[in-house]
Amino acid sequence: MRKKAVVICMLFISSLLLIGCGNKVTYVKGFPTKDSPALMEFFRYYMTENNGNYLFQKNNEYIYAEINNNTDLNNIKYFSFTDQQLSEHFKPMFQSKNSEKAFWALKHGSDAKNDLKHQINNLEDYDLPEVTLEENNQLTIKTSAGKKSFNLPEMLHKYGMTPTDKLIINVYSVNSNAFEVNIENTKIDDHNGLIGIFMKKDFSDVVVTSTFYKQFTNSVKKGELKEFKKLLYKTELNNRYIILNGGYGVFDKKEKKIHYVEEPHYVSEDGKYVYLNGAKGKLEDGIQRIQKIENYLAG
Repeated sequence: MRKKAVVICMLFISSLLLIGCGNKVTYVKGFPTKDSPALMEFFRYYMTENNGNYLFQKNNEYIYAEINNNTDLNNIKYFSFTDQQLSEHFKPMFQSKNSEKAFWALKHGSDAKNDLKHQINNLEDYDLPEVTLEENNQLTIKTSAGKKSFNLPEMLHKYGMTPTDKLIINVYSVNSNAFEVNIENTKIDDHNGLIGIFMKKDFSDVVVTSTFYKQFTNSVKKGELKEFKKLLYKTELNNRYIILNGGYGVFDKKEKKIHYVEEPHYVSEDGKYVYLNGAKGKLEDGIQRIQKIENYLAG
């Protein structure tokens, strides 16, 4: 099953201890007094967790697909923002005497700004797929290469889908020649309920797989997604581990399996670090531990 990476906002307020790198540690305490590339990366995640899937960067814009969480939403919307816009959004936090309170209010407070996310209306300018779920679960997709409709109950018959099933659709990954549409069938609660459709923009190749752990791992091991390697692979950490896009975990080329970081631990947005015991209640001031993911996986 897809595992979403989670970042705890108090990470920057609490003390940090980087472990797994020999005997050297880096210890930092206090809230940042100015922005930095690392802080901007954290802010990007903080403002989009649970509502945006990061797709790619175009020039100085970060492009996201809005996350659909219910069956009433039948199309995919996209939004973007820049580092400059993000920096302006968080400027009040650095000017406040209570940075922690101001930080929280910028996203959750009654006076929170709503001007950070700019909806993308002209999808062609960004080469984004137009995805619409229509009556009887007909999926219509329009790309720069053309337009095509898919009869999902027929296409996903082996997953038990019917024309009356209530579906949640999302776009998780997009690159220059392919994309992934994820479909959640709310009527099915086993491995057939979460389906990933990997598709070329010219519709020349379409691969369907369950995104549950065992089924998805088998698809990767069998090479069924080899034509979508650039879409699936996010970062190659070393000769053994590859971080997969869309929160699919880390592929171990040596053992031919996918590793997930389970609770109470969390993974950083870039997939490179594990925040140990991050799910154990509210974080207090003190020492928090972060480990490189390859060291975590090595035990």
